[in-house]
This record gives sequence, structure tokens and C-alpha cells, in this order.
Amino acid sequence: MLSDKSFPVIEATLPLVGSRIGEITPKFYARLFAAHPELLDGLFSRSNQRNGNQQQALAGSIAAFATHLVNNPGTLPETVLARIAHRHASLASPNRSTRWSTSTCSPPSPRT
Repeated sequence: MLSDKSFPVIEATLPLVGSRIGEITPKFYARLFAAHPELLDGLFSRSNQRNGNQQQALAGSIAAFATHLVNNPGTLPETVLARIAHRHASLASPNRSTRWSTSTCSPPSPRT
């Protein structure tokens, strides 16, 4: 759910971000893997990175999530979140730890 402060920002920037998402996601992954190359060792599919499937999946999730938040204030896009959670949980390993870096990406805050 968006805060009263974030809602107008997301609503105003959604069309621009949506139109440039194809440029944003490859840059996101380039920065992520430059900072954490170990993530390409079994966690992320190299072929999905090369063929763009991973970038398309991220772009679609961002668009669906933001659009839902703008069109349905006060609710969360449960279907999108469940799909993402299922995919990430299926890749989790008890021996693998994920460290977030604000210079590359950060986990979503509860109220953005």
C-alpha cells in the first residue's frame, strides 16, 4: 500500500517508468551483477539473462504491482506477490544468504 506522500509520485511517474522499463531493467541487472557476481553462480539463470526473459519478468512485475497500487489504493496485488514469492522461495537454499545493497537494489519497505 502506498502512503499519502508516495501515491501522487507513483501515479505521476508510472507512465514514464512504464515507457522506459525496457531500458531500466537491463541496467538494474547490470548493476546488481557487477556488485554481486556470485548471484550468477546458480541463483540466476545465465540464459534468462542473455535472452532477456529475466528482465521481462521483472518489468512485468513492476508494472503490474505499481498499476495495482495506483488503481486499487489500500490493497496489495496478492496474485503478483504470491507468484513472486513462490518463485523466489523455490530457489531458496538453506545455505544461501542474500545481502541487500542500497547501491544496487533494496528490498521493498512496508510503506513506500
